[in-house]
Amino acid sequence: MEVLRFENLKDFDKQPVLSIGMFDGVHKGHLALLNDLKQEAEKENTCSMVITFDAHPRQVIAENENEVKVLQTHSQRLERLRKSGVDYVVVLHFTKEIARLEASEFLDLVIENLNPKSIVLGYDNRFGRKGSTQFDDILAKGEYKSIKIKRVEDCVWHNGKEISSTQIRKALEKGEISLANQMLGYSYSIEGKVIHGYKIGRNLGYPTANIKPSNNKLIPPDGVYAVRAEVDDVMFKGVVSIGNRETFDKKIKSIELHIFFFERNIYNKEIKIEFKEFLRKQEKFPSVDALVEQIKKDCENAKNILSNY
Repeated sequence: MEVLRFENLKDFDKQPVLSIGMFDGVHKGHLALLNDLKQEAEKENTCSMVITFDAHPRQVIAENENEVKVLQTHSQRLERLRKSGVDYVVVLHFTKEIARLEASEFLDLVIENLNPKSIVLGYDNRFGRKGSTQFDDILAKGEYKSIKIKRVEDCVWHNGKEISSTQIRKALEKGEISLANQMLGYSYSIEGKVIHGYKIGRNLGYPTANIKPSNNKLIPPDGVYAVRAEVDDVMFKGVVSIGNRETFDKKIKSIELHIFFFERNIYNKEIKIEFKEFLRKQEKFPSVDALVEQIKKDCENAKNILSNY
C-alpha cells in the first residue's frame, strides 16, 4: 500500500476505484466495504484507493475538538488500512473550508485530482455541507459527471447490533470491551508514554507504569482491565487500572499498568496497551491491606483470562 497526500496528486493517472471516509477503527464493517472496493477495482482492471482525513471532521467543526474522541490515532488507522490490502491511501487535510463545500464541489475537487472510474461508499456514508440535500440527489442519480457513485446496500451486524464506529464507541464507553473487540475484529488499544507518577503501586508490591495516552483517543471508563502490553516490540500480560486512586484520595485520573513478572525501567518509553476484558469497577477500599488483597485477586483473574491469548 502506498500513502499519498491529496495535495501532491498532480501526476497520479491511474483512474482508481475510490472510497471516501474517516474509517475510524477500520472495523469489520469497513473491511466488508473495502473488499467490495477491491473487487470493483479488479473488475474495472484498475487500482483500489481510499481517501481518509488527517483529523476527524467532527473534531474540525466542533467548538472543542477535545470533546470528540476517536478509536484510532492517524498512524494506527493507516496501519489498519494497509492490512486491508487496498492499493493506495490518500490523506486529505480536512478543514472548515472543506466542511462547507457542497457535495458537488467536493466531488469536483476529487475528480480534478484523481479522475476516478467509480466511487464506492459505505451504506450510511455521506459528504457535503451539513443540511444540504445535494448529496442525496447525486446518489439517487447514481453518477456525477459520468462517474458511477454507489453505496453498498447493507451494513455488517454482530448479535443484532450494526457494526459502526459509533456503536463501537458506545460499547467502549460502557466498558463492554469484549463486544467492542468483536465488532472491531481486533483488540482495542491505546498508546502512550510512561511518565513518573506517585509510585503507589511499587510501595504496595505491584509496580505500575503511569501512561500518558495520545490526545483525543477514547479511553475506556474507570475500572480494572485484563490487558496485553507491547514494550519494545515484545508483548507482555498484565492489568491496567483507570481512575482516581480513590483509596488514596487522589483527584487526578491516571492510567496505571502493572505488567506481570516485569522489572525493567521503562520511563519515557512508548507503550501500546491492548484491552482484553473488563474485570471490575473502581472502588474505595477501607484499608491499604484490603486494596492489596483485591489487587492480588485482579492479577489472578487477569492471568486466567489472558491464558487464552
